Amino acid sequence: MAVSPHAQNPSPDAESDARLLLAWLRARYAGGRAPMYPPLRLCREVFGQQQQCDPISWSRLWRALPILLERGEVEETQLPQGDPGIRLSPRGAQGG
Repeated sequence: MAVSPHAQNPSPDAESDARLLLAWLRARYAGGRAPMYPPLRLCREVFGQQQQCDPISWSRLWRALPILLERGEVEETQLPQGDPGIRLSPRGAQGG
């Protein structure tokens, strides 16, 4: 899964969404290897309204992910069934 476009100058909203997504991932981290999440679940649970992933929520996710990937706070991975996934990286888990 390639995340694009490259986020060189993220908007304040994208930066805020990146912090929100990172906080959600950290809240579910219990040590060891971080759990993997499909992008649709992240969309529904972090940005969605009433557990729905509408086009606005989906675009918020795809603006936030490149920021976190570029900083090394999340990793692209593959779920057991082969679907793309996202998880907190060791660097992202260190938090602050």
